[in-house]
Amino acid sequence: MCYEIKDIPELPDVLKEAANNRKLAVFVGAGISRFIGCSGWRELADNLLKRCCKEGLINYFEQHMLAKDSDIKKIITICNALLSKKKCIFMDEIKRSLNDDVVNQYISKTLDSNKLGEYERDRQVYKDIFSLGAVFVTTNVDRHIDTMFEKSNIFYKQEDFRPILSDKNFMNQNRLYKIHGSIVDEDSLVLDVIQYKERYADDGVIQFLQSLFQNYHVLFLGYGLGEFELLNHIVKTDSDNEKHFYLNGYFTSEKRLCGIEQEYFSKLGITLIPYSKDNIGYVQQKAILEKWANDIKLETYTIDNIFTDIDDALEKQEASKIDSVIQRMQNDVEYKTYFFKKAPSYKNLDLWLKPLFDKGFFDAANNSKPIEDANYKGSFIYPYWDMLDFLDALSLQNISNPKDEVTDMLLYIIDSIIDKDNVSRVSNNRTDEMIIKILFNLPHTKITLAHMDFIHRVLKDCISLRRELGRIVLSVLTKHNMKKHLLVFLKTLFDYRISSDASSKKKAFKIGGNDLDLILEGYSSSIAKIVGVDGVDVIASIMEQMIREDMWAFNVSRVVAVEINSEHMMCDKFEYRFVLFLRDLLENLCTDKLIKSIKKLLKKKDSIFQRVAIYSIDKKYDELKDIFWSWLDSYKDFDNKEELATLLKHELYKLLENNKNKFSKEEKAKVIEWVERLDYTSIYLSGEEPAKINAYYKKEWLLSLKSVSGEAEKLYRKYDSISPEKIEHPGYDAMFYSYDQSEDSDLISDYIFDKSVEEIVFAIRDFDPSQIEQSDTMFFKHTTKERNAAKLSKYIAKNPNKYALSIDSFVDIDWMYKYYLLCGLKNAWSKGKEFDWGKVFDFLLQTLDDNFFKLQDRDALRFRKLVADLIKTGMKDDANAFNKKYLLEAKEVLFRLLKHPVDVDKELSVSAGFMENMLNSINGMVLCALISYALRYGKLHSDQEVKWEDDIEEFFTKELKKDTEYTRLVICVLSIHLEDLIFLDRKWLHDNFNKIFPKGKKELWEIAMSGYFPYARVNRVIYERLIKDGHIQKALKHNFSNDVKRAIVKHICVASANSKYSKMPFDVIESKDAKYITNLIVYMAGVYKNMPANETRNYILKLWGKLYETFKDDKTSDASDISKELLKWFVFIDTVDDEILPYMKLVVRNAKLDYDGYIIVEELERMAKKSPKFVGELYIEMLTNGIYLVYDAKHIISTVSFLFERKEQDIALKICNLYKQKGYYFLDEVSKKR
Repeated sequence: MCYEIKDIPELPDVLKEAANNRKLAVFVGAGISRFIGCSGWRELADNLLKRCCKEGLINYFEQHMLAKDSDIKKIITICNALLSKKKCIFMDEIKRSLNDDVVNQYISKTLDSNKLGEYERDRQVYKDIFSLGAVFVTTNVDRHIDTMFEKSNIFYKQEDFRPILSDKNFMNQNRLYKIHGSIVDEDSLVLDVIQYKERYADDGVIQFLQSLFQNYHVLFLGYGLGEFELLNHIVKTDSDNEKHFYLNGYFTSEKRLCGIEQEYFSKLGITLIPYSKDNIGYVQQKAILEKWANDIKLETYTIDNIFTDIDDALEKQEASKIDSVIQRMQNDVEYKTYFFKKAPSYKNLDLWLKPLFDKGFFDAANNSKPIEDANYKGSFIYPYWDMLDFLDALSLQNISNPKDEVTDMLLYIIDSIIDKDNVSRVSNNRTDEMIIKILFNLPHTKITLAHMDFIHRVLKDCISLRRELGRIVLSVLTKHNMKKHLLVFLKTLFDYRISSDASSKKKAFKIGGNDLDLILEGYSSSIAKIVGVDGVDVIASIMEQMIREDMWAFNVSRVVAVEINSEHMMCDKFEYRFVLFLRDLLENLCTDKLIKSIKKLLKKKDSIFQRVAIYSIDKKYDELKDIFWSWLDSYKDFDNKEELATLLKHELYKLLENNKNKFSKEEKAKVIEWVERLDYTSIYLSGEEPAKINAYYKKEWLLSLKSVSGEAEKLYRKYDSISPEKIEHPGYDAMFYSYDQSEDSDLISDYIFDKSVEEIVFAIRDFDPSQIEQSDTMFFKHTTKERNAAKLSKYIAKNPNKYALSIDSFVDIDWMYKYYLLCGLKNAWSKGKEFDWGKVFDFLLQTLDDNFFKLQDRDALRFRKLVADLIKTGMKDDANAFNKKYLLEAKEVLFRLLKHPVDVDKELSVSAGFMENMLNSINGMVLCALISYALRYGKLHSDQEVKWEDDIEEFFTKELKKDTEYTRLVICVLSIHLEDLIFLDRKWLHDNFNKIFPKGKKELWEIAMSGYFPYARVNRVIYERLIKDGHIQKALKHNFSNDVKRAIVKHICVASANSKYSKMPFDVIESKDAKYITNLIVYMAGVYKNMPANETRNYILKLWGKLYETFKDDKTSDASDISKELLKWFVFIDTVDDEILPYMKLVVRNAKLDYDGYIIVEELERMAKKSPKFVGELYIEMLTNGIYLVYDAKHIISTVSFLFERKEQDIALKICNLYKQKGYYFLDEVSKKR
């Protein structure tokens, strides 16, 4: 019998089913230990003989003769006897041969990084074996496999097997049974013949092995042929040949030998699984076990079984179950992920804390490291550390049932993660935020200033503080009156960053202004009572720092009034928030502390502090009035009294106005005296206007008192006679003045435009404002003259005929006003308002003389362009076109403009935006206007074959014979109006087609193609000509802008519906141009979506097949982009078959995890009804290529449920398991039901 010998044989279905039923056992032999550096039995025997010789126990001849013996157990037995008085030597040699020192270093974490990495790679074979989810049995005595298990789950002493006699649950998936003992205990070892006989005569061991072979399906790994003889008396010869399996290596030339050996193993009830060792020998087992471990996870219910075990352990919390789950978590990341996601919803998490801590799950080094975004260099993605939710839930449980040992361990974990002295500390925003939250769930006495410093430190690294977290911190600090901590936290809350734009130096709160408001909401009073004056000093010091950085910070122009509340502010008014919080702090201070703070603020040099102080005095005047009057008495000694009065004006005015009824006669006199001492003329130029200003400001101050003081009223009338302007907004000096400073004060008054056109023109000539630059707009600054001209244009648009009838009045006016005159007329005509075109054309013909065309003035050139645009507008809509009697004048104007073209910018090139630039140029606008004229004329002579006039035809014919810069414009305009040329003169277009599209002149041809396609509908006549003359074929090899490529492909797709042109899409694919092809995919989806299904599907499939063959082996980003776009063709697929499946697989494995996800899950749900198996394969293709769609999970659940119903269990289960491996559990219930 010959057997097929594969590199990686399939895992037998019997073993998969055994895994499902928790009836799989794995027997691990010495061959596996060799992968991790252990000596083989032959090498061990030779080393023992050498050592006996070295010790003088045998001579060289005896060593040599014994070494020839093939009975390894015999040799080891002899050496053991010889070294019986030197047992330590025997054990040392055993440990050295089994590489035991590496295990010691691994457990103690003393392996250097290089050796650790190498050892972890070697241990992978054990991880793969462990992932098989079996009962693990081994005859190996080394400790390497022990590292996969908790100590409590390792059984190696002879007496350890005795419970099998009474405990039916003794045999457990999570345990390791070492039937030959362990090197950790010399007395447990089974190495020589005597020990073998004793061990295999033990009732417990015998019954263990019999139970194993009777109740489990056993897979033998790493065993030699001779080692099976030992089990002859245990393995039943009448057992099912398909029950136990042995993985063994053969050369592919040994098929016959393989068959013969299978005959032997069948006698033992064992089925041979041969693998090829042609390439790398026995090491091939590593690849096989890696594949099988993955198969077990994906193709069986092992993951569900273990998830159930984890849930059970979380529920019952027995020590043995906890150990077993942690063992799983250490060896398989998917089980660790599942545990940490599920655990927070369970009680008594404290029982898990120490076991998890001891195994290093909370080590700071395990914190998830930020990953740089491949698409945005310098930006990082912050993965979430899965254990944080566990710690958070535990910290909350510890609040209701506090335990010191839990608190201390949580604190230790926190401190190790935030340790600023740890140079290898991982900085992860999401971790740091959760750690702060967990910290503040601990008893407040455990929160130190070092912790507050950590919060401040991470915020400086641009980590945003979520509002909920900020409020948690404040709730703890205020509840427990933690003043020092609060002061540090205030610095954190009000910390700011300066814009990287050096010109703006704009500031913003690191935590966000709106978040700051929400964090502080309801806490200001509590904070003030706790931090007192020290809190005022903290906020004031930050504000002073800001003023040093920016002298305009907190200026009255930025902070109009201290009284404004946060809800009245603009969305994120940065400086206001400092002022409001400082104000609120003061309001909540007790009187003694308030007085101290107010005095300190009044002495500060920056006006904002004095304003806040005065505001506070106003609010608590009865308590603080002495401070105010003392300050006012000292005012006369201040420098720049008037400037200071201006800066403090609003708050000071409000104080006087709100408390005037409380002032004594003497106090009122003090205020009046203070007002009289103010001299605003000192800060304005001398003359009549400064005197009026001085009177205006003084009467404004007196206004606050005049209702309660006769003297104040008398003085008010005096100053009102000098400056009678009404005070509209007293106290807001920065916003209102007594003389006109409105934004339009330098413009012609509106009433002028009610006069005659002649008077308006006269006023314009007479108006001579200085060319003051007004405030910035988004793009440029308007001079006063231009703003006046724009104002004129608006009035012209309202009443165009008034200005058209008197348009001669504008002949000698500035070109800017003439330009805006035409703007007004054009806007009026566009809105359906009529005017006398005859007068306008007379004006234009008078204006466009030879002298005009010599002008290079900016506004004269703008005027020239607008003339063409006005005429074009006048003929744009047949229903709103000027009278045909003016066509002759219109043509005359246009030909004058054509006769004097503006010099073409020779720097223009065919690039993005070039066509728009040409069409919007002066020459381009004139040429477009000429076409509009020709169309207007042609429609009036539509009964003629040639519908344009000879002089226009002659003009274009002549220009096409040239090769100048101006020719580029002509070709641009003609290509855009190609359909219009068919209407005007089809024969002329036919004769001149290849002059408009001159293939031999690259740049002119590019212009024509770029002009025609983006602006045109698909025209059969033009498309046929472009195909016939090879223009489209050439275009597919040319690198146009994407806009042009998109337009060309749109024409191809629309035309392809005609079978005559159905080949062109294939030519697009052959171009291999990604832009052309992605556009093809998009437009084909749009063009064919409503066409008959069968015809469409067949045609689309042919195109798709062409794409697949062209790009299936292409790994470039362009090929990936093309595949992604093909998702749009899923709508054409009703039934997935063998032909389309590979096409669709290529698409889904390149899908994006964005909007593509919504398309895929919905389309696959639809297709699953007819093609469940293939839809399942498409899901697996996505998942195994890292595309984990989780959008609209209901569609995925529906699809997978349907796969189970249609008996596609294997595929459905694999989909479920792939999602679970990645930490997505929405399919849990679906798989468990099956």
